[in-house]
Amino acid sequence: MKVIPLIGILHFFGPLIFYKSKRAMLIFINGLIYHSLDVSNIGNQKNLPFVNFLKYYDLFTNFIITLHGLYYYPFTLKYAIIGLLIYIIEVLCVKYTNLPYYYTDILHLIFHIIAAYSLILTL
Repeated sequence: MKVIPLIGILHFFGPLIFYKSKRAMLIFINGLIYHSLDVSNIGNQKNLPFVNFLKYYDLFTNFIITLHGLYYYPFTLKYAIIGLLIYIIEVLCVKYTNLPYYYTDILHLIFHIIAAYSLILTL
């Protein structure tokens, strides 16, 4: 379990409680399940195929929610671009550098903050 991404998921708890957002609920539950089971790069542990499935399911769900937001709220495009760039940097850092996992998890935390802020703007 990685603690830093789980902290990032908590940013979606506010829209879920205060606005009763279904999108926030879906992101919160998917992120909670995936990030609580993710053990990649912690003590050289490998993820099981099911956890990798959850990873791609989480990515796909977030992609669909982002497309929905961009379609109905085009002013969120700048946040989607910034979030995408941060996510690409994170993936490249994980793949091509030997940074400790908590450094890349901080990038993921920033991504969660931007995504949650963008979601709040659309509620």
